[in-house]
Amino acid sequence: MIRFAAMACCLLAVAAVAGSARADDEPADARTWVSGVGDDSNPCTRTAPCLTLDRALAVTPAGGEVDALDQGSYGTAVVDKAVTIDLSPQVGGIDNGVVDGITVDAGAGDDVVLRSLTINGATPRTCAQAGATGIVVRNARTVSIEHVTIAGQAVADIAVAPTASNPLVTLNGVALRNGCGTGLAVDPAAGHTATVMVRNGVISGGAVGVHAGSGGLVILNGSTVTGNALGLDPVGTGRIEAYINAQIYGNANDGILSAYIGWAEPGATGATGAAGAKGATGAAGTSYVDETFPLDVTVPTTIRATPSGTGTTISFRCEAAASATRLTACVVSVFASRASIHAAQRLHGRSAHQVLIGTATATSAGTRAIAVVVRLNAVGRQALRDLPELPIEVALRATDTTGAVASSTATSTIRPRTSVIIPSDGIFASDSWHPDAAGLAFIGRVRQSLGTTPVKRLTCTGYTDSTGLPEDNLWLGRMRAQTVCDALVADGLRVTTVVIASQGESNPRATNDTAAGRALNRRIALSLTY
Repeated sequence: MIRFAAMACCLLAVAAVAGSARADDEPADARTWVSGVGDDSNPCTRTAPCLTLDRALAVTPAGGEVDALDQGSYGTAVVDKAVTIDLSPQVGGIDNGVVDGITVDAGAGDDVVLRSLTINGATPRTCAQAGATGIVVRNARTVSIEHVTIAGQAVADIAVAPTASNPLVTLNGVALRNGCGTGLAVDPAAGHTATVMVRNGVISGGAVGVHAGSGGLVILNGSTVTGNALGLDPVGTGRIEAYINAQIYGNANDGILSAYIGWAEPGATGATGAAGAKGATGAAGTSYVDETFPLDVTVPTTIRATPSGTGTTISFRCEAAASATRLTACVVSVFASRASIHAAQRLHGRSAHQVLIGTATATSAGTRAIAVVVRLNAVGRQALRDLPELPIEVALRATDTTGAVASSTATSTIRPRTSVIIPSDGIFASDSWHPDAAGLAFIGRVRQSLGTTPVKRLTCTGYTDSTGLPEDNLWLGRMRAQTVCDALVADGLRVTTVVIASQGESNPRATNDTAAGRALNRRIALSLTY
């Protein structure tokens, strides 16, 4: 260890005898390791792994990660801080006997990831001997459960029951099967909420597939609930909603969905109960949107993005069409096309062609309209830096005081409040303020992209290469700026104030030692404020 290296020789000798032992409370590196042939007296390093998750978690700092070197049974564990447990690609196992497998009881601001686990109850898996619950989520800000298989549990495969937080739990690629209780049970304590999003999951072979108690919301997307005694069990204000390509079928009683959002696959006949799941409204055997009150979409054709200290924001308004309807919440999600955002190919989008660039929720005690401010994520902010405008689709989803839900979509375009446009090439010949062919093409593209939207302030700044006297270059830069601004206004740009400026030969973007560099420096910069 580094601190031993700075000590006297006698301490080095002691360290050599002591080997790699460390005190139980001594922190390890940010990444620790377990192995099926590890030892909990080890420091949980890659070369000296531990045997159990509990030991590895004890020496893993907040924000750290526990990984597996090989397959093994790593014991039950309690997660009390922000941490990632990733046992891939080996897929580590937990045999939880008759106790809970993993309990997440972290801080209300902590993010926890559980990835590539198998959790099995006792063998033989009779209900009396099965494990209690595979994963229990008590408290955290977010819990991501990815590629996890849980079987043989007596109470629940996954139970989300927060007592001091309002967690968002995402399940991706999970298989919850053959338990004696509930596949997914969501039961927040009074005064708390929990949202669970299930993507590409299968919940089967239990007494109840999905249960949502008061304060709980379960969203099924691309997931299947089948082979359970009761498929869906919303209770009180709890809601179970099906999004795109969710299937609820083959249960002894499929139960009732709170809403289909988009479209969903009902049971064999679409009837309530054993024959198929459907919501409170809509015709049997059809897909529908649960929209029990009309929602006015007040999304302007063009939206101005507002930079702030915390990012770039855009504002929306959810409003009930009926004056008597009072809204308690509105969720706004903003999507952009992948064609507009090449850097976002790795992100999950709304469809194969869309990327989520921002979402926000606003609540009220019960008003007809709710204002929602969405802060764009890094992908959206980068797009606005790279593009003069960004086409978007806006999805709004509102809840009224009775718990009824309405949703709607609209298309729009985002333009920044202030945008800077600079040509990619130089656009003037040497010692000239008249744009060359590339300059005329640049002015045409700018004019077309700006459309008919009024501009509050247009600033044109001219630049030159370093040929000639500095004072002459300042004059030449101003003439270039004046020429381009005049051309834009003459072509119909609606602008209130025009500002002409010159930087002359200062702030070159390329070297002035070559002809190509000097050409790049003969340019214009446009700054538009809306």
